[in-house]
Amino acid sequence: MDNWFDRILLHTRTVPETPAIVMEDRIVTYGMLGTAIGNCARRIADADIDRSGVVAVLVQNPIRALTLCLALFRIGVRCMPLEPGQSGIVNLNIAVALADAQSKQRLSPAGRIIEVTDVWFTSEAVGVGSLPAPFSDSRQVCLEALTSGTTGAPKSIPTTVDYIARYVGPGVMEPGGNVVLCMLGLGSVWGYTIACSVLASRKTLCFAISPFQAIRMVELFSVDLIFASTDQLVALIRVVRRSRAQLRSLRTVVTGGSVPSRALLEAATLYLQECAVPLRNVGAWFGGGSER
Repeated sequence: MDNWFDRILLHTRTVPETPAIVMEDRIVTYGMLGTAIGNCARRIADADIDRSGVVAVLVQNPIRALTLCLALFRIGVRCMPLEPGQSGIVNLNIAVALADAQSKQRLSPAGRIIEVTDVWFTSEAVGVGSLPAPFSDSRQVCLEALTSGTTGAPKSIPTTVDYIARYVGPGVMEPGGNVVLCMLGLGSVWGYTIACSVLASRKTLCFAISPFQAIRMVELFSVDLIFASTDQLVALIRVVRRSRAQLRSLRTVVTGGSVPSRALLEAATLYLQECAVPLRNVGAWFGGGSER
């Protein structure tokens, strides 16, 4: 199978000074990311968790949340990235929850809670022996994504190593883009795979937690490709209209995650065309998309 994770680790060694992840004024290089993944993996491994269970990740900073998810992949442990609004619904076989101080107050899993502090990302972790091996079987579940589907009741989607590998790679970046803004949450399979695809492709990944911050990121870092849900796209266009922001660097917007109405797509396409930005709809999932 295509080992996208090894490609990320290779970039951390070969292009350590290249920006890997950006959010607001925080820039994390590939070298810094590689060090943080190793330190977090060591701390998680030394915590003596049940490796057959799921490790929930509830950290509000998306840079740190993604780093923890990659650290868990590094040692072959299933992860469940959670959004802040999902903090009270964790009732699966949680071996441990990794949470920052703010999220820890609201979290109520059945298992243990380990508080993730600044030290995890800034200080070297000292451990004895080698780290546990990554996933060895492509059929192993590496990600548990929560979704409400059509019922409104939260449920988990077990996602295998092979499934992730099929969607993580240069093909996802076909619309082009060297600086990619991902507005999707890591708690979705789509958001997780897009974030990993950007890093595996040795590009720069940007995060924004609001449409206002997204516009600022586009202008400051010359973002040329955006991935967003249909709701996020609508909110983004509203902000652009109000602020009269200039999206000169933007080349493509990819939307999906839910089935958009024809009226929404036409309105979004019309406005983006005025900005000379094509809109690509990937539909409810990765397949069946169309260029508008």
